[in-house]
Amino acid sequence: MIPKTSIRRQILFIFLSSVTAEATPPPKKSDHEIRGKQSPQITEKVPPDSTRQLRELQKQLSSFEHLTVEFRQLTYRSLRKKTSVSTGVAYFSKPDLFRWTIRSPEQSEWIFDGKILSQVIPGSQGKPEILSYGKGGDKGKELLRIVDLVLNFDTLLREFRADTKFFSDHAEVSLTPLSARDKQNMLRNLLIIDLKNNYVRELKMEFNNGNHTTLQFTHPKRTAISHNIYRLPGSL
Repeated sequence: MIPKTSIRRQILFIFLSSVTAEATPPPKKSDHEIRGKQSPQITEKVPPDSTRQLRELQKQLSSFEHLTVEFRQLTYRSLRKKTSVSTGVAYFSKPDLFRWTIRSPEQSEWIFDGKILSQVIPGSQGKPEILSYGKGGDKGKELLRIVDLVLNFDTLLREFRADTKFFSDHAEVSLTPLSARDKQNMLRNLLIIDLKNNYVRELKMEFNNGNHTTLQFTHPKRTAISHNIYRLPGSL
């Protein structure tokens, strides 16, 4: 249903810059002295504007504990050359709790309570069918990757190279994997961050086999979410 991969990784990057201090030119040195140790003339490194903006954005996105959004998911499969569309509501709470409620075209839910990933499928006579998976499985990794990209922004820097562009109302962050393992499957992740409301409004995951998934998020809410949301039906 939703591509995503491993446990808590988050974003951001540094465009190199530094400021050199004004100094009186030193006396001319011999070749021997030049080859030897020289005193550095850079007295302070100052992050460029883009880096400071990213750090501030990172801080703002990481300051929220909960997020509720409506989503529209477009999944393209290159083998079939077909795009499927689903819509619903997603709930996220730190560190990695989520409930992914698909309302159309068919109702189902994915719930992660911090330990077990479960799929809930409506059953006959109002009794749902519940399938449980470990978070280390493929589906668990895929969904946890989405949580990381949406909620745990800063940790992704450990495993991705980030390139960022700022616009008047949004920032675009392109994340390419650093590890050989991730490079085998993933081409890149593209985040579009709403600078006014401080949330990820669009996420696109591109894979080397030509598949890609786009998630569009709207109507963000930061209000606290009850932990009951992340419990399975009948377990309250």
